[in-house]
Amino acid sequence: MSTLNDRRPVLAVAALAAAGLFLLLCCSEIGAGWDVTYDADSMPQDAGWFLYAVGVPGSSAECAARDGVLSLLDSRTDSTTLFLKEDPALATSETLTVEARVRVVSAANFADLDAVSLGGSIGYGGSVRLWPDRIATLYRGDNVFRVHSVDMTVFHVIRLAIDKRPFVPTLRVWLDGTQVFAGPAPGVLPRGIFFGTSLIADATSESYWDYVRYSNEYLPVPEPSGLLALAGGMSGLLALSRRRRGAG
Repeated sequence: MSTLNDRRPVLAVAALAAAGLFLLLCCSEIGAGWDVTYDADSMPQDAGWFLYAVGVPGSSAECAARDGVLSLLDSRTDSTTLFLKEDPALATSETLTVEARVRVVSAANFADLDAVSLGGSIGYGGSVRLWPDRIATLYRGDNVFRVHSVDMTVFHVIRLAIDKRPFVPTLRVWLDGTQVFAGPAPGVLPRGIFFGTSLIADATSESYWDYVRYSNEYLPVPEPSGLLALAGGMSGLLALSRRRRGAG
């Protein structure tokens, strides 16, 4: 018959393993394969991003990188400014995750149809449009934005992930770790990652970007219920160990 002393090493190892996994899930960037991170210490063009300006030549948004934040002020109605990253690895990738920490002070056009943009594509793709009071996206076949209300004048972390492996490719979007959108991904789109001002030239906006990063992996945010279950299991192991220690 096994004794308490026999079980204590096993319980200790199990508890440590559960604790390690719990911390890993809570801090998803640990071990996450972020391939490229733009941290706004310099202009995006100096960090390998391509400036895609549409409209009157020389009329792109006023951009500045100061104190680790990129500011984009688009006060003109005859242009749009996006920063693109075309990674050769995306040519064969089945998954893509894009994340940014951003705030939007203003965004408007004649019909309020577009705003500041963050997105990416691996053939199928998706984007998140940002206004000061909401974020929005489109699923495949949509003609009207799906909207989530939020105060975007303060910084938030937005993550979108695209997965082509299911029969119907999926797009999921998280806001500060909470999933707010999930549906069929639009397609077929050019492969790449982009962020910046409106996709429509006549829009105006003011936005600030702390960082933008992407991965060729599918990096969903852990579900809170799964984290709670793991924490509960870990607590149970520790409680069992204490009871047996007291019985000994």
